[in-house]
Amino acid sequence: MTVLPEPSDAAFLEAFEAGERPGGVFRHADHLRLAWLYLQRDGAALGEERIADGIRRFADAQGAVGLYHETLTRVWVRLVAAALAATPCGGSFPRFLEANPQLADKAYVFRFYSVEALSAARAREEWIEPDREPLP
Repeated sequence: MTVLPEPSDAAFLEAFEAGERPGGVFRHADHLRLAWLYLQRDGAALGEERIADGIRRFADAQGAVGLYHETLTRVWVRLVAAALAATPCGGSFPRFLEANPQLADKAYVFRFYSVEALSAARAREEWIEPDREPLP
């Protein structure tokens, strides 16, 4: 199996904004990288809005409209923002993830939300506050 090199940050954003899967896939780490890039470029408030709008458009372009989840999108952006504030490393995304390994664990959100809260139709459609523990 041939492993393709990761696209540069600029190529990654360009592909995403064109509705393409950067590198042919879009995994959890890609969502994190997207948040990392937008938050650094646009700041927390504007970055969060651009990420949410972008992921909605991306899901539409991929024919996966029903997969968009408002609360999950925003909670991961806010977790990345908190990690950026706590570990402002100007290095690469892999270094950022190395400094914040909790972000790589998709189950990390369950520290803040119950399964029931995130499974609710309302959470998919709009932001809901954590029901277990406040976000950092």
